[in-house]
Amino acid sequence: MDGDGAMDYFWVDEDGRGWAYLNIGKGENSWNDLGMTATGTGHKRESIRMGVLTTSHRADYIAVDEKTGRAWWWQNLGPEFNYGWKSRGQFAEGPYKTIESYGWTFSGKNVRFAE
Repeated sequence: MDGDGAMDYFWVDEDGRGWAYLNIGKGENSWNDLGMTATGTGHKRESIRMGVLTTSHRADYIAVDEKTGRAWWWQNLGPEFNYGWKSRGQFAEGPYKTIESYGWTFSGKNVRFAE
């Protein structure tokens, strides 16, 4: 959440709202409860992913369309902006046509983002 290299904990409820816990133990069991940092975007839990999309090294909030894989993102503004988010719009069209051209059935639940 803060881009310091230590993995933080982010829990998403059924309505896509997110609660963040900042890892302050760096290997020890010590967390700073930031509370609800994401109020949701109208997408359900199953559509939400987290991924680093900028050079800030902070996890951004991503919503993936179940039918097409189309993805929208909200940039994590970090501690400087009270862990708020800024809508950045669509960043991926979705691979469903390519996947289905191989004879497979596309499902948005299988979409992940990796470096």
